[in-house]
Amino acid sequence: MHQNWNVLEEYGLKKIHTKTLFKLLLGIMAGFFVGLGYTGLIILYTPDPSIQLFLGSIIFCTGILMCMYVGGNLFTTNCAGLAPIITKKTRWHQFLYDLTITLVGNYIGSMIVAGFIYTIKDKSHYQSFINNLITIGEAKINSEWYETFFSAIITNILVMASLFCFLWFENKVIGFVMTLFMITLFALTGYQHVVANMFITSIYLFEGGGSSDMANTMLRVFCHNLIPSLIGNLAGGLLMVYIYYLCLNKAHKKH
Repeated sequence: MHQNWNVLEEYGLKKIHTKTLFKLLLGIMAGFFVGLGYTGLIILYTPDPSIQLFLGSIIFCTGILMCMYVGGNLFTTNCAGLAPIITKKTRWHQFLYDLTITLVGNYIGSMIVAGFIYTIKDKSHYQSFINNLITIGEAKINSEWYETFFSAIITNILVMASLFCFLWFENKVIGFVMTLFMITLFALTGYQHVVANMFITSIYLFEGGGSSDMANTMLRVFCHNLIPSLIGNLAGGLLMVYIYYLCLNKAHKKH
């Protein structure tokens, strides 16, 4: 098999065989990083395309880049665990267990950041931030589930592409620039990243969004946002890995 596939396979195996407690802690750390990155995006957010949104998207990249370069288990990138399943070096139940523990950790980490922001006592300097997050939160939960789902597929195709760049480029500067480009692209285009959505919906609820009808709000949070983005991200990640495997097989047969 091609060397790049071996690198991807090793990455997936490493994630899957991490011990459960460490896996959970790495998931919490990744959720924390993404929450911090999203905080920067919201502070600079504007409803209209502008330089602020562009800069905010770049700032958001720091969350995922920290997961890749500092360390962290992120649900979206852990979809790379499909690679060793395809070559029968691990089993489906191990892969799904890894994704589940990672997702739980990501949710805890994102909620920790949301909780820290909510407990800031002096919010006089954060009114525009709060207004922005309410706007984004309402847009997230009021989207139709299929819009979220298809957006989430595209999102994780771009995230996995950024992971490929990170793993495969020997020149880490080039890998970093390509990763930055991919993540900025999906951030600018109204991404649906399940971990980022965990953060924004958590802080949206903490700040009293939808408090007049909490039952309906919670239903929309999960049915219109978190669950569709979760399934869409999973589908996009698995699709990206499998297509790459098929392309390698096709190229190998030609030779």
